[in-house]
Amino acid sequence: MNNEPYITIGIASYNYGKYLKKAFDAIKRQKFKNFEILYTDDNSNDNSVEIIKGFINENPQIKIRLIENKENLGVMGNKNRILENARGKYILICDADDWMEDNCLQVLAEAAKKTNADQIVAVTQNVTDDKVIQIQKIPHNQSKWTWGMNHGTLYKREIIEKYNLRLDKNAYPDDIYLNMIFHEKSGDTVFLNDIVYNWYKHSDSESNKNNKGKKNLWVGYNALKSGLTYMSLIYNRQDKKIAEQIEYMAIKYYCLLVLHRAINVEFEKYYGEYKELFGLMNKVFANYMKNKYACSVNGKGIVRFPTAFVVF
Repeated sequence: MNNEPYITIGIASYNYGKYLKKAFDAIKRQKFKNFEILYTDDNSNDNSVEIIKGFINENPQIKIRLIENKENLGVMGNKNRILENARGKYILICDADDWMEDNCLQVLAEAAKKTNADQIVAVTQNVTDDKVIQIQKIPHNQSKWTWGMNHGTLYKREIIEKYNLRLDKNAYPDDIYLNMIFHEKSGDTVFLNDIVYNWYKHSDSESNKNNKGKKNLWVGYNALKSGLTYMSLIYNRQDKKIAEQIEYMAIKYYCLLVLHRAINVEFEKYYGEYKELFGLMNKVFANYMKNKYACSVNGKGIVRFPTAFVVF
């Protein structure tokens, strides 16, 4: 008899103890029960491990494995611990400060069992403490090549193991990179319209730390250089149709970084950084302004309207 769980919920965390109760309470409410939790702690110096051990003791009915790193591996290294140790047929990577909707695992698992697709993607919503600030709606006829989030996404573990797919400590951001290398080896991705995941936006989150200048690898020039490096490599290995979609993914990432640098930054500094980003984008994808997906602003096809409008 196969005792492996159907889904491994992988949570890689560092000093996020204060957010864990909400995340784990949401997991406990899941209607679908054939899962394990794989929690990898990156040598936290808060009470994260204590909280996890307490949760394990209080919930013997749930399969929970705790991996404690003896040294800090960073975001990429810690998430690789999930990819290396997961046992489920599918892997769902979650952030420790986010939480699932109560139907999350059921919606994703039902689609996976029905289609046996290599990847299942449902809708994520961005939330604060008291409101929903954006729903990441999936456009009609979405292409896997223009999707770059881990949230609300199942990855078939067989693909990850067969090709030894791992995150690169120099490849930012981790979710776009994982999707890119996964898509190059995978088959079908199934997209669902159900909202299953809450992406919590707060001052401690990495994506909000936008004012550290050039030392921060997650934003600005360094982040764009990293992303365009691996995107262009994969771009050059694909046929024209897929290459255009990868180019559009690069455009979306470029625009996201430009917009992030505009937050709480003086115009003169922002404009200087914008010129650096613009120059790099032109160097790597010289004809990106002619990309047919970026030029489509009607919200149809694989282009989500808000992103297309910003690009336009």
